[in-house]
Amino acid sequence: APASTSHSRVSRIPSASTSSSRYTSSNTKRYDSGGGGSGGRRGRTTTSSESGATDQNAAVDDGPVTDFLHTVSKLGSDEWRARTMAFERLLSTLPSEDDAPLSPDANNQLIPWYKSPPILRRLATTITTLLLDPRSTVVKHTCNSLTILLTSTTDNAARYLIKDLLPTILALHAQTVNVIKSYALQMMLDVIPHTKFKSGLPIFLEKLRKDKNRDAREACARYLRAVLVHWGPTSNQPNYLTRDVYTHIGNGLARGLTDPSQCVRAECRSGFDTLRDIHREIWEDIVHKQDGPLSKDIRLKKTLINAAVRNDAERSLASTEGGRENDEASVYSQG
Repeated sequence: APASTSHSRVSRIPSASTSSSRYTSSNTKRYDSGGGGSGGRRGRTTTSSESGATDQNAAVDDGPVTDFLHTVSKLGSDEWRARTMAFERLLSTLPSEDDAPLSPDANNQLIPWYKSPPILRRLATTITTLLLDPRSTVVKHTCNSLTILLTSTTDNAARYLIKDLLPTILALHAQTVNVIKSYALQMMLDVIPHTKFKSGLPIFLEKLRKDKNRDAREACARYLRAVLVHWGPTSNQPNYLTRDVYTHIGNGLARGLTDPSQCVRAECRSGFDTLRDIHREIWEDIVHKQDGPLSKDIRLKKTLINAAVRNDAERSLASTEGGRENDEASVYSQG
């Protein structure tokens, strides 16, 4: 089914100062409830200030997204090739590296669809359907296309979209088909360094603690470790992850150290060690807290402390030997 070419439709975005109480309350409930929509709402998008509204006259060109949603909704589940190609056609409207940045019209300030968090979030329901397709080929193409989309957006514009997709992505890890699990894992490890979605961290922590599937819990621990590695302070966002957030992540990983699955315990141990490398004081607070997640397992606590002492000693020795080698090299060079 060919996609419509009517890309001139726009969605008006009111400024944060316009009826702020009406928009803030309604949109917080709508956009944080997990619903992405499948294209039923056309031509109008309201967003709170967190969603990136910039100007009273700001408008979003949502034509490509609306066409994609309409096309997929008309296709049957057996027309999987056409459904994946529709996603690829949507991606073709993304700018290439050689394209010059779009200049908004002075009067209308037209914003591209891929820079609007609410417009991107409308894709959630349709992409969920594609990810849950029983055909591994469809999941592969969808994961590849979703990776391109999420790594092409800037300013974390896709943060709401990926948050809505997290339960589905973690459900892929509960699949019995290993190749589908690998598609989901690779996609997330590619996306996490590019898109920060702090509102999705509670999902990881809850699934790590309560999900009945071992592979899903292991994936949550792996993704939390990637978050610790890639979401540290930057010049633009020096405090994106606050101390409280680091503490919550650390507590979740510490609880995972007593998981019934050895694979989950090992992944949580790697993540907990990563936290120590980044914020040692937070690690120590969690380990020594009297009513903390490790307070009832004295043996585990001693194991962690002894391993940390050995690790510090090895690092100190390596640093000393490295310094001695540099001094000897300097002497020989002077001679």
